[in-house]
Amino acid sequence: MASPRLTVTREQHRAIFGTGDLLRRHGLDEYADRVRDGLREAAAGQSAVVVVGEVKRGKSSLVNALTGSDVSPVGVAEVTAAFLRVVPPAADLPDGAWALTDRGTRSRTSREQAWAVLCAATDEPSAHVEVAATGRWLPGVTLVDTPGFGGLESAHTRLARWMAARAGGLLMVIDAGQVLTAPELRFLTEAAEGVETVVLAVTKADRYPDGGRQVMAENRALLRRHAPRFAEAPMLAVSSTLAREAATSDDAEIRTLLEHESNIAALAGALHQRIADGRAAGLANVLRTAATGLDRLAVHLDGQRRALTGTDGDGDPVRAEREALAGLRTRDRRWRLDLERDLGRLRQSTAGEIGRLLDEARDRWRLRISREWQGTTESGATQLLAELDSELRLIAAHAGGRLRDDLVTLAADLFGSADAAVEVLRPATTELDALEPASRARRRPDMAGGGLDPALAGSALMGAGLADRMGLAGSMMGPFGLVFGGAWFLINLGARRLRLGRQRLDAALTEAVATLRADLIGAVDAAIRECRPELVIGVQEHLTAEAERLEAVIAAAGRTTRTAADQRAERAAAVDRELAAVTAQRDLVERQITILTKPGTSTATGASDPQRPTT
Repeated sequence: MASPRLTVTREQHRAIFGTGDLLRRHGLDEYADRVRDGLREAAAGQSAVVVVGEVKRGKSSLVNALTGSDVSPVGVAEVTAAFLRVVPPAADLPDGAWALTDRGTRSRTSREQAWAVLCAATDEPSAHVEVAATGRWLPGVTLVDTPGFGGLESAHTRLARWMAARAGGLLMVIDAGQVLTAPELRFLTEAAEGVETVVLAVTKADRYPDGGRQVMAENRALLRRHAPRFAEAPMLAVSSTLAREAATSDDAEIRTLLEHESNIAALAGALHQRIADGRAAGLANVLRTAATGLDRLAVHLDGQRRALTGTDGDGDPVRAEREALAGLRTRDRRWRLDLERDLGRLRQSTAGEIGRLLDEARDRWRLRISREWQGTTESGATQLLAELDSELRLIAAHAGGRLRDDLVTLAADLFGSADAAVEVLRPATTELDALEPASRARRRPDMAGGGLDPALAGSALMGAGLADRMGLAGSMMGPFGLVFGGAWFLINLGARRLRLGRQRLDAALTEAVATLRADLIGAVDAAIRECRPELVIGVQEHLTAEAERLEAVIAAAGRTTRTAADQRAERAAAVDRELAAVTAQRDLVERQITILTKPGTSTATGASDPQRPTT
């Protein structure tokens, strides 16, 4: 089938392809490639909103509210572990139908199986889940609910930002109970490079007397300082709880009142106004990427100009570069020691957190077992053990999430970018994923008094598979796929549980917690051990490349000072002409972005000049 083609105006064509030529002429091929790839995606014309946010900000509840139906599982213990795409109904996926996509293969499935994948409680791995739904508030728009594990600095959310840059808009979900965090601001700063449309939803507004207005005012101030392009982006306080109550109310008047108070309709209106035309939204993102590339080029040319004209205040045109190089050399003498210190602290703090959480869980459940076990029915015992298993799995997930995020944060400090950190750590992730779960299976306690039960022997493998399904085995979490046997085997006691009595169950709890503690700390050590060489090599290459770049600038400045004044003036004039061309191109790009983002504008009505197709 032929690839879709995108019709653009003559001015848009000049803005896009003129930028690409400028960037390639000056060696910024990365940005030129991003512009080209984004243009191909924009041609598909899909209107999409990618929903992102830190863990437990209410992303899934908000997706349900915008859709008008329960498409995404929510709850205290539920953390989305896979991408969920809520798509408009089509012939191959009618309204209410579900599908799983794994390695490019799409297959129909049931809601129960899909939710099991989203909650990571099935043997079926999946890249993402799809459900067709006629959206209550955003008909015709695809909503992408992103995984909750790992927060905004995870590889999942890095992919979500990439998707938003190519599909349409970004819906940032934040909490009315606290101001924007450092990861949230860093995410917005990086998103500004390739995403034109961002809307902020301040969730849980019903829990606060002022509806989060004070927090929103503080957020505006933070955006002005750290992400100024989004300082005036739409920011609406919403309540998914009120929207859900409205949907279940039988009283039409109360339903209307609750819908109004939830503010979901206003949020949907803000989104629809900006991304209703998928091609226009995608094209605006392409132009925003082009503008970012031109900004980088302007900085590069300005450095050249300073080297030629020597206009710094102290007479040294490359003073900043000399200071930066001196700082790099100082850092090069001790960064390995600092890295070992930081990794040691990370290991110690993670192990301490694991110990604290497991000790609290053991003591709390020991007390509960002593109170509730005697006389408990078989179904009650099943529920009790299931709750215990869920809590221990959540502790393991928390420990894994903290380790991954701390590793990415540590690497981001070394490289100056969360994206660079994730990229450097990727080889370690591949190595971790290749480990065999059976290699860490342990002998479980003889609960029935007659040796190891074969039903329990396989439980470590069940736990490992469960961790994979929870999304913990990827994104720096490979070893944590091997740690759930100590908790999961309790469920496999099955019919034996009633005859064991409290004493043996208490002993089982103690050993399960001890086993999980040892496995988790071992997994922490394994993760750090796998990541250390990648960090060492990556940092060394980063420092070497940065030093070479600075040395080249300083050397060029030295050659310039030995060049005749008329030659320097001629070169400076050439750079000035290049800077003028970049400025003119940047102005053209911004004008086209303004045209595209006006309400009611589409790729077909963006301007009155002749149009031309492109891919």
